[in-house]
Amino acid sequence: MTQSQPGWQKSDDKRRFKSASLRAVGLLLIVFVLLESGCTTTRSTRPTNSGLPPTTQKSDPSGADTTTKPTKKASGANQPTNRTQAAVEGAMVGAVVGGQLGPIGAAVGAGTMLIYGAITGQVPFGKPGGGGARPGRSPAESRREQDIEAELENEINRQDNLEDQIENELAKQEALLREIDRKEQTDQAVLPPTPHSVQGSDPLLKGNPGNQTTALQTSDPKRLEQEIQKLETTIEKRATPSLPIQRELPIAIFEKERQVIPAGRWNNEQPLQVSVRTLDADEDGTAEELRYYDEEDGTLLRKELDRDYDGSIDTWIEYKKGEISHILLDENRDKEPDEWQTYSSSGQMIVREVDRNHDGRKDAFFHYQGDSLIREEHDLNTDGQIDRVSYFENRVLKRAEEDLDGDGVMDTWLLYEREGAGPEFIRRVEKDTNTDGRRDTFEDYEKIGESVFLKKRREDKNADGKIDVTSLYEKGKLTRKEISDPDLVPL
Repeated sequence: MTQSQPGWQKSDDKRRFKSASLRAVGLLLIVFVLLESGCTTTRSTRPTNSGLPPTTQKSDPSGADTTTKPTKKASGANQPTNRTQAAVEGAMVGAVVGGQLGPIGAAVGAGTMLIYGAITGQVPFGKPGGGGARPGRSPAESRREQDIEAELENEINRQDNLEDQIENELAKQEALLREIDRKEQTDQAVLPPTPHSVQGSDPLLKGNPGNQTTALQTSDPKRLEQEIQKLETTIEKRATPSLPIQRELPIAIFEKERQVIPAGRWNNEQPLQVSVRTLDADEDGTAEELRYYDEEDGTLLRKELDRDYDGSIDTWIEYKKGEISHILLDENRDKEPDEWQTYSSSGQMIVREVDRNHDGRKDAFFHYQGDSLIREEHDLNTDGQIDRVSYFENRVLKRAEEDLDGDGVMDTWLLYEREGAGPEFIRRVEKDTNTDGRRDTFEDYEKIGESVFLKKRREDKNADGKIDVTSLYEKGKLTRKEISDPDLVPL
């Protein structure tokens, strides 16, 4: 059974409800007054004829009134659509604010703000202009903006097309220059004052790298320039090597035995009856010197020596008619010769051959005439073919030939000069770049101080026998390029 509330409690609830309603209405009235004050302030900043453009009056000589009559244009805030939107948004705002004081406060707030939005076209607590939306623009203004944007877009496209054309032209120019300079490693070709050559004897085999230099730059990445650097020697070492001095030892200290040398062991056609004399000076059971004599006439045929007393023969000396004809040396102690020396009957060295990488094949050849070196031949890439030949006059390097592409045919020619007693330097380089057997590139060098620089390059690009491109340099840096053949100039 439901009990009814006492009368005093019902009366108290009614009082509280009325108090809350009055507070809600009072609060909403305060908010309304504040918002109305803000709108008044905003309206006061507008011109008297708000929404009308200013009138313009021109003077007329005839005295006629030429004042242009303004046409009224509704502002975005006072348009019916914006007022409706502002009323709806105002009602929502009022309901949220009034809802803090209960259902009646929400209803009062929604109604108050709805009326405010419908009258002013402004959303309470929002930006002036009604409904938070941008004021509407006339179709003419929209079309004008669209036309301007279209013009800007067309101009940008035109500029892009022009840039593309410029880029294409620059790309063609770059492609031409790359084709012209395809043989260049760099525009700065600086050469050392020392010559690009493998000269004289080889300190590589003696453990001496010689003077470290940087050789002429080429387009072949497989060039074994390090080998050239290791084998380079001074002018003084281009003299013909002297015949090694033979020790005179009494024959009585040698032990004697007889042997038969089979045919072919010493390049002999028939078996040889020899008398062998051996000497074990340190009495370690291994002979340091063996001498082979012809059993019939006693002529010395051959010597074998252990120069470093390590128990292995490392020197072989061959005789012809009692004179030294060949000397073979083992410099890396592998019990195989890696240097072959040939002597004339007068005791002068004629040819010296070297296996520099100890692979069993000769790859460096030094030719002597009289007391001086006259020619060097080198297999720099160890493919079994000579790819560099150097020529000397009076122990001075004059010219060289090189096979840079490794096809067995010389394609680069170098000319050298020497100033005073200094080392040689490259003066001119000629190349056959297309392997047609004709020289088509010519490079001139100049010496400035202690350095050598590329000065000029002339090129026949189409193999017609005429110079098509001339490049000029200052201290090795490209400063100018002249193209004489119109077919090589991009349009």
